[in-house]
Amino acid sequence: MAFVDKKGTYMLIWFFTMGEDSKRTMVINLVHLIQMMTQRLNIILRIFKMLRSNLTMMMNMFLRIFNMMKNSLRGAPLKLR
Repeated sequence: MAFVDKKGTYMLIWFFTMGEDSKRTMVINLVHLIQMMTQRLNIILRIFKMLRSNLTMMMNMFLRIFNMMKNSLRGAPLKLR
């Protein structure tokens, strides 16, 4: 942990010793990165909501298929069960 903390302080010192322009570009890049992350998160959340609404339907389908498979296996030899 100490190493990580040291690295962080070095980063801060490096950040404050940089010129104004490079600082500005760094901040802009950081903001852009955060925006991208939030966009991705939003997309993932949207997909999640869609899945949640369709989840019961999917579960019913899965159960139906599973039951069909079980019924078809009932007549099969013991090895396949």
